[in-house]
Amino acid sequence: MDYIVYADNSPFTILQEKEILFLFRHPLFTENTFWSLLEQKVILRRDFETLKKNIDEVMRNSELMRFHWIADSVKTCLESAKDCIYLRQKTVDLFDFLLTEIDRWKAKDNTYDGDTAFDLIIGTFPDIEEHGFDISDAENSLTLADCIHDEVFDYWGGICWQQSELALNDMNPIERSEMNLEELLTMMSENLYY
Repeated sequence: MDYIVYADNSPFTILQEKEILFLFRHPLFTENTFWSLLEQKVILRRDFETLKKNIDEVMRNSELMRFHWIADSVKTCLESAKDCIYLRQKTVDLFDFLLTEIDRWKAKDNTYDGDTAFDLIIGTFPDIEEHGFDISDAENSLTLADCIHDEVFDYWGGICWQQSELALNDMNPIERSEMNLEELLTMMSENLYY
C-alpha cells in the first residue's frame, strides 16, 4: 500500500510503502525517531525539529542517495505545514480509475450521440500522437489508458500524473463516483500546467 503525505489538509506527495520501509527501517537509522514519528501517522509541530534532524542524517548519507527524494518530500511537507503532517493510505490508483472510466464511457458510445472515448482523448491531448504515443487500436480501452498514461507521465512528467492521482484520492468519494471520463481528462489536463 502507498501513502499520501498531507501538510495540514493539503496532499503533497505519494510515498511507496516498500521504499519507505527500506529507508526508515535501514540499520543506519535504528537509533533515530524517523520511522517512529511517521508510524504515528500524525506528526505535530512539536515533533518537526526532531524529524528535520533525522532527515538531515538521511541527506548526508551517501549509501542512501537513491532515497533522498523521500526525505526531500517529507522535508517539503514540514516546511509547508503550519500545524501537522500526516499520512493517509492511498485508496485509488489513477490508472485503474482511468481504465474503468474509459470502459464506462465506451459502454455508452453506441447509445450516446456525442463524443466517443477516442474523441475525448484527442480533444484533451491533441498532440498525443505527435509525441509518439500511437493510438493504434482506438477500440481497446487498455490501449487508450496506456496512451494517456504515457502522454501524461512520460511527456509531461511524473509530477503531472502524481498531481492528478493526489487530486483524485483527495476527492469526496461521492463526488469521485459521479465523475465521468470527460471530467477526469479535464482534471488531468489541468494538472499538466500545475
